[in-house]
Amino acid sequence: MKEAYGNSPNFYEYYPLIEKLILKNYKYIADLNYRLLWYLLYWFDTIKPIYQSSTIQLKNYKSSDLILAICKKLEATAYLSGQFGKDYLELDKFREANIEIKFHEFKHPIYKQLYEPFIEEMSAIDLLFNYGKKAKKILK
Repeated sequence: MKEAYGNSPNFYEYYPLIEKLILKNYKYIADLNYRLLWYLLYWFDTIKPIYQSSTIQLKNYKSSDLILAICKKLEATAYLSGQFGKDYLELDKFREANIEIKFHEFKHPIYKQLYEPFIEEMSAIDLLFNYGKKAKKILK
């Protein structure tokens, strides 16, 4: 990571904690992902509650029914799905439960990276190292 990002404007502000998180011995990769996501939301100033489905105590649900059960348990009024949710979500059940489904089609923001040409689909850490606290403006 130092070789690729060491010259980025905000690398040394964020790298020490990211390195600490990555080097910690996690039982599950999901635990690392959870911690990284939490910090990225914090750094991008977009704190939102994060729930791990494994902690919600729902059994015998699969696919669309599992997502609906989680939404009900958390008293959600809307569910944000990727574009392929249209292929498996049972929309009628969500309507009956008064849970709006919003489909999001990601459009990658273009920003100045350390090197040209711009490369899409990099980690959010790429944006963080290049923009730091100013990244939130790019994410809008």
